[in-house]
Amino acid sequence: MGTSDISQKCPKCGGRLFLYNGFDGWYEQCLQCSFIMYLDVVYDNSLKVDPDKLRR
Repeated sequence: MGTSDISQKCPKCGGRLFLYNGFDGWYEQCLQCSFIMYLDVVYDNSLKVDPDKLRR
């Protein structure tokens, strides 16, 4: 899954947090103490579009 280095500190130990996109969705995890903070979905683009309605 995807990962990204972000420059935030862990609220538990002050360690380095990484942003992960896993099977459970997006979450941040500390490299030192393994603290996990799940992130809320900001925008979900799961709307279905009917191709017939797009034609003019």
